[in-house]
Amino acid sequence: MLTGAPQAHNQRTTSFYNMATLGNYLQYGEKYNYNHGYLNGKEYNWRRNFYHKPITSVNWNWDINETSSLSTSAYISFGRGGGTGDIGRLPGYKFASSSIYRNPVNGLVMWDDIVKYNQGETVTFSDGNQYTRPNDGGINDAKDNGLTRRASINSHNWFGLLSNYSLELNQNLTLDFGIDLRSYTGIHYRRIDDLLGANGYIDSDNINNPSNQLTATYGSDLSDLINVFKSTNEEEKIDYHNDGKVRWFGAFTQLEYKNDNISGFIQGGLSQQGFKRIDYFNYLNSDPLQETDWQNIMGGNIKGGLNWNINDEQNIFANAGYYSKQPFFDAVFLNYKNDINLDTKNEKIIGLELGYGFQIEKFKANVNLYRTEWRDRFVRIGYQNSAGDEGNAQLNGIKQIHFGSEFEFTFDASDKIRFLGTFSYGNWTYKGKITGNAFDENQNQIGIVDLDVNNVKVGNSPQSISRIGIELKPFNSFKIDYNLRYNTRLYSALVIGDDLDGSDATSLNPAIKLPGYSVSDLGVSYRWLLNKDRKNSLKLRINLNNVFDKKYIAESATNYAVRPGEKTYKGISTGNKVFFGFGRTWNASVKYSF
Repeated sequence: MLTGAPQAHNQRTTSFYNMATLGNYLQYGEKYNYNHGYLNGKEYNWRRNFYHKPITSVNWNWDINETSSLSTSAYISFGRGGGTGDIGRLPGYKFASSSIYRNPVNGLVMWDDIVKYNQGETVTFSDGNQYTRPNDGGINDAKDNGLTRRASINSHNWFGLLSNYSLELNQNLTLDFGIDLRSYTGIHYRRIDDLLGANGYIDSDNINNPSNQLTATYGSDLSDLINVFKSTNEEEKIDYHNDGKVRWFGAFTQLEYKNDNISGFIQGGLSQQGFKRIDYFNYLNSDPLQETDWQNIMGGNIKGGLNWNINDEQNIFANAGYYSKQPFFDAVFLNYKNDINLDTKNEKIIGLELGYGFQIEKFKANVNLYRTEWRDRFVRIGYQNSAGDEGNAQLNGIKQIHFGSEFEFTFDASDKIRFLGTFSYGNWTYKGKITGNAFDENQNQIGIVDLDVNNVKVGNSPQSISRIGIELKPFNSFKIDYNLRYNTRLYSALVIGDDLDGSDATSLNPAIKLPGYSVSDLGVSYRWLLNKDRKNSLKLRINLNNVFDKKYIAESATNYAVRPGEKTYKGISTGNKVFFGFGRTWNASVKYSF
């Protein structure tokens, strides 16, 4: 089997370097894109995503005999692509994220003026000041000499083998065991996407080729993605260049029991992951430290579950699991270099669930309670230091606890009317302290983090969700469904920064609580039978999402509290960097069955 879907599109970004503020959206509309504009009359964007990841697999299913079988899949994936962004600035720390490059009337990026500046013309940006490039030959760099659109490449070569053997021990017991082998090489670097009128770019980040002047640019369109086998070795690279290698060996087994009233399983697995990093920019080619040794880390999991059908109407179930998960690659090698983390810890996850089900002829319901504890997490979150530099902090030792309850039901009032609903309530918080280092977008360290986050809310997912719906079947083959969903207890992301006095101690605003919101969705479907035996059919469906075009904040990447005299929106500071919901959308589908 071979599948592939090359794609390229402009986008908004979740990096708050280039995110719009709530005030921007209120001024320019909920679908405003802070990175968008027109260059020579054509749409152009700082942020463009492009990727092609075809997967080839060979699958073999072998029925050995009546009680045993073997299924095996070998796969290969070559992924090529990345995403564009900005590099460089104008004198006075005028980064591309500055509002001076946005037209104050419509908020669009002033692309044509950026090109004129890069070409040496005097330009007046939206702050009213005139800017003229110094006589430097029109050569951009990562500092004060012009703006460039760069592309951050995250390509990979991936090989794997997954095999599972299943054996029916008797009519109640089934035993499975198998292996999982993987080899992954990630190829990471930056390249020039568009010089934006400049004559070249000088890169000083490659210790093996300092003050390297480059002129080659590389496309980010669909036509540049088709051939995933082309070598990346000859591409001119800037800013950073490193390979990340991961090899994985895993083995697993599961024993499952079933009878008329009781079913249960127990599953376990062990794995070893090896990590290696090769850095071509920060180390001389003659330096043995350019390539690390393999860092091998063991991990594993064990989980089990049990369901008891008390009678025809009731059942209870319970599940539990413990995972020891190897850390992410960037937690093994610190500071965007080959610095090996001597205090590497596996992430530990303990999950518990207990539930009850009830069903009679016209009514079904399930309720369950859950608790998940996640320790020693490694994550990146937004950071801002006292100088105003923004970036990401690599944090260690994070602990989260999620617990809550979920309820769902369906009720058939008649053969033409069905009611359904769900309700969930969670309490998701951070616990303890977090530590780590903070870096700007160009991987330069700008701060140290040592912070107590105990009981801070986990953000950007509603912790309470209610849904009520109705399905109507006024006549055969035709159905109308309507759902009303209400989300609340939604909090902002965790963002940290230096104290205003510039000390190394860090400060934390509590996560702000975003306004709750309700959204209505409507669907209509019709199934057209094409012959009398009902084997062939054509199903048509139309969905109208957010029917009433509800305006709501879906997430916030910052947690700025309201300052005296500051403008607000539903109690939220308009200085926060947010995303609104999509508004009213629709989609249609046609399905042919035979």
